[in-house]
Amino acid sequence: GVFVMDGALEGADARLIRMGESGIIRIRDTIRNQGGKRFAIAHELGHWELHKDISQWMLCSDIGTPIYDSSPIEVEANFFASELLMPTKLFRPRCEDVDPDLGLIRNLSEDFLVSITASALRFIDETTHACAVIFSENKCVKWWKRNDRFSGWIERKQQIHKDSCAWECLSGEASSKQGMVPV
Repeated sequence: GVFVMDGALEGADARLIRMGESGIIRIRDTIRNQGGKRFAIAHELGHWELHKDISQWMLCSDIGTPIYDSSPIEVEANFFASELLMPTKLFRPRCEDVDPDLGLIRNLSEDFLVSITASALRFIDETTHACAVIFSENKCVKWWKRNDRFSGWIERKQQIHKDSCAWECLSGEASSKQGMVPV
């Protein structure tokens, strides 16, 4: 009952319009990453399935930003999308007892046809290791997410330290080292 189309869209990767038992998901046509498109569609399908009684005029902004942690319906839609595209039964066994590794995150991304961002976020939820993922812009922390086993705190907007593993990752020096995943 949902038609998916590409088109011009500002302020969001995708939007859902519900018309009774039919709907339209519009995907921003400038998204080049197929995994990003798939997650945006799955996220909107989460709204379609989970939020039938909530107005669909709400605007989903940039998926993958901290604002989603404060909105229960966005968290639910992201969880739905994550489970749809990376089912726990298939994903968890590949993450539980392995060290964080760039190659693994990339392989998960390719195998599940999702973005590196989506696979990294799901990995930190499924690994048994203390783990966090940092998203940076212009070599400063934009936002980050940790699992329950990670006790550290990272300030947003702080510059990535030049002696850190994150800096090595940003500069391309860490491509084969474990524990470093640029997203």
